[in-house]
Amino acid sequence: MWQEQVELGIVPYYMFVEWDTGPRRYFGLPLARTVNVYADAVRQVSGLARTARAPSCPPSSASS
Repeated sequence: MWQEQVELGIVPYYMFVEWDTGPRRYFGLPLARTVNVYADAVRQVSGLARTARAPSCPPSSASS
């Protein structure tokens, strides 16, 4: 997805984790799994696609 964003002229900035928007169970991952997904994704890209920062979430989701 990051590589496709770069091809469209979009520079990836953050990888977000689930927000408390209702269907959380569908999108939610344990934080350890989220970090592994991020690390695997970074290893597969280079250049501007590699600018995405570590998983980020809003403060209200961080405590749950």
